Amino acid sequence: MNEVFEMVAEVLEELRSEAGEREYSVCTKEAKNAAKELKKANQEYEKLLAEISGEQRKLFAVCKIISAGDFDLMI
Repeated sequence: MNEVFEMVAEVLEELRSEAGEREYSVCTKEAKNAAKELKKANQEYEKLLAEISGEQRKLFAVCKIISAGDFDLMI
C-alpha cells in the first residue's frame, strides 16, 4: 500500500512542478475592460509626465510609489 501512496505522491509532485512552467489565463469581459482602462490611464500619465518639469516628475514618481504602497522603492 505504501508503494501506491509513493507513486501517487511522485505523480502529484511532477504535476506540481510542471504547473510552474505553464501560463494560465482567464480573461473575462470585466478583466478586458479593466486592462483597457489601465492602459488608457497609463497613457494619460505618460503624456502628463512628458509635459511637466523634472522636479514635478520626481514628485509624481514618489507619489506613485506611495500610492502603490511600495515604500522599499523609495530607499
